[in-house]
Amino acid sequence: MLGRALAAVAERRSGGGIVRLDVLELADRPLADPAAGFRDIVDPCLGAPCCDGAPFWDRLHPVTAAHAHRVAAASTALGRCSDDRSLQGAWR
Repeated sequence: MLGRALAAVAERRSGGGIVRLDVLELADRPLADPAAGFRDIVDPCLGAPCCDGAPFWDRLHPVTAAHAHRVAAASTALGRCSDDRSLQGAWR
């Protein structure tokens, strides 16, 4: 349903485009990758003296390190679009 709605919006936009980014997948990816640096993926760091190793502050909000993973992915996705000549006008 959301995919169809986004496709309809993209068709109506002239000279622009929509970049889709699966933030749920982005939240899960670092949790499954020990190299990402998150050790405790079950307990939020709320109330702890330090959030090192925890991906979430509470049950919903990511810590700065987790946000950095999302920013890198979004930057990569937008960079791919800036190489697409049909979308260049959308990013200026």
